[in-house]
Amino acid sequence: MKVALLCFMTFVLSSPHNVLDAQTAFVSMALINLMGAPLAILPAAIMFMVQVGGKRDACEYISYS
Repeated sequence: MKVALLCFMTFVLSSPHNVLDAQTAFVSMALINLMGAPLAILPAAIMFMVQVGGKRDACEYISYS
């Protein structure tokens, strides 16, 4: 909810031509809710990629020895 409020404030305050009507608000809320799950998984995905990269480097080091 904080993200949505920050997005709405930025939208309205960035230009006097930006008017927050019902259509814009509901579409924005739907898009923000869709981004919630991928953003929640992002830290775990980054940690997994770092671990895989570390294992790959270790295997290359062992195979050259």
